[in-house]
Amino acid sequence: MSVDAFVEARPSASVGPIVDGAVSVSNYLTVSAVADYLNVSKMTVYRLVHSGEMPAARFGRSVRIDEADMEEYRQRAAVVIHPES
Repeated sequence: MSVDAFVEARPSASVGPIVDGAVSVSNYLTVSAVADYLNVSKMTVYRLVHSGEMPAARFGRSVRIDEADMEEYRQRAAVVIHPES
């Protein structure tokens, strides 16, 4: 499933536009949404953020991860399995 399809299927995954500001943060995902997409626990996502492996931003007390940063991490962390011949 692509990130766009995931966000469309789970509308609460994105933060949405800021009403009084000019900046839209709709491409930022919640920790819970990232955990669901990567099929890991929320604690694992927090550990990745804390270790610096996955960049994140704070909006008030909330931690948000940019879709592009999550996708970049997913590609870096992917394990390719070659079947034996």
